[in-house]
Amino acid sequence: MSVRIETGSNFASVSFDNLTIHTSYKTVIGFENVDGRFVRENAWGPTTGKHMNAIDGGSNLAKAARLPSAEFEKRLADVLKKHGLSN
Repeated sequence: MSVRIETGSNFASVSFDNLTIHTSYKTVIGFENVDGRFVRENAWGPTTGKHMNAIDGGSNLAKAARLPSAEFEKRLADVLKKHGLSN
């Protein structure tokens, strides 16, 4: 397994296998896998918003496609379980 980690100011992306997880501060705000790119709605502030824009481009269309937190958390849990990264 190959692991790649990229970091910036309070932002990190970790990639392995076919999964990339994006975090702002210590919160997962997006992930990408073979099914696509998924970003949660911004419930925080402008810095996290900038991190989200870096993931999905920040267009009005991209922002409209962001997932409510509950739906995002469910999809994330399913993906983590699929990769053997959760109980």
